[in-house]
Formats: sequence, C-alpha cells, structure tokens
Amino acid sequence: MDAVRVNTISAEADSAPRSPTVSSPPISGLPRVVNGIVDVGAVEVQWALSAPARITGARVLGDRTFQLSFSNITGASFQVLATTNVALPTSNWPTIGAAAERPSGSGRFLFTDPEATNLSQRFYRVKSP
Repeated sequence: MDAVRVNTISAEADSAPRSPTVSSPPISGLPRVVNGIVDVGAVEVQWALSAPARITGARVLGDRTFQLSFSNITGASFQVLATTNVALPTSNWPTIGAAAERPSGSGRFLFTDPEATNLSQRFYRVKSP
C-alpha cells in the first residue's frame, strides 16, 4: 500500500461564520415589487454553508484509484476539482465529479478518482456550489 500525503491548499467555502439571509415584508404591510416580482409579505430564509469541508481520509486503494473522504453539513452537495499543476489558477481546475454522501444523511462524503491510476501526482479541491 502506497503512503498518501495530503496537503490542504485552501478551502473553497468562506470559513467565516454566516447568519441566514432573511428578506422580510415591507413595514408598510403593502406588497412591493422586487426584480419584477410582487412580494406579498412572505419571509424567505437562505442558509449558506458556515464551514469548509473537513478532510477525514485520503488513500490509494488496491486498484490504484484514489479515494478522498470528508465531512460537512448533511445534505450538502460538493464538486471535486483536480489538476496535476497546483500553480494553475483555481478557475482553470476542471471539475472531475461529485462527492457522494455515504451513508445518506450522515454528513460524511466520499469521492473516488479512477483516473488517478494514470497519473504520478494530482491535486484536489472540494467546492460547494
């Protein structure tokens, strides 16, 4: 079994704690138009992820594929980006797949990269849309 060294380059999500964004009805109690849509006084709450993914494991499997595991908020979705050139701007890192929450509802995510068998080194990033 090969040894795996994991260097965390950066977290895609902003690590600063966030509060929900709340849009409330106008004080007058009358409907208002927002972006061409009538707001009748409903309250909308949007949550943002408050913490970057925490890597919990990285290993080369017996068939030489690479497996990355991490934890975060239950039900979140994550994309995995990879490159062989860590100096590339992150905007040039291609998305190579989605991480799956395993088991569902656990907050534990798993990604396996079958293409890693053909490369001597590869760098990974995890981002949430």
